[in-house]
Amino acid sequence: MEGTLNDRFKIPFVIDTGYSGDLGLPYATAERAQFEYDRSGFTKNYLNRYGNVINAIAAKLTLGTCTIEKPKVSFSIPAEPDTDSSVGVIGYRFLHNFKRITFDARHRQLILERAEP
Repeated sequence: MEGTLNDRFKIPFVIDTGYSGDLGLPYATAERAQFEYDRSGFTKNYLNRYGNVINAIAAKLTLGTCTIEKPKVSFSIPAEPDTDSSVGVIGYRFLHNFKRITFDARHRQLILERAEP
């Protein structure tokens, strides 16, 4: 599925319920979006096999007709340049914001019904 980040960047996303975060972004997309974060010591940085993971907040993400304000995003500064992905990941924590998620395979649709505030 395609999403639009900060009203400017179109990015393909895959759903991964095994990914415990909200949204995982390719580093190149995160750099173009120019998130505000402290590159030298953001308190929730950590290392994984792909590199240094940065946590930040996007202005918004639009998936179809659904707009999410200030979603949490993570991205890795790749340890090696060729390890960067070209797709974003929608994780379990992001999906947890919805009361019902319907995968309509026949019509190739994902239907997200918001949880009541």
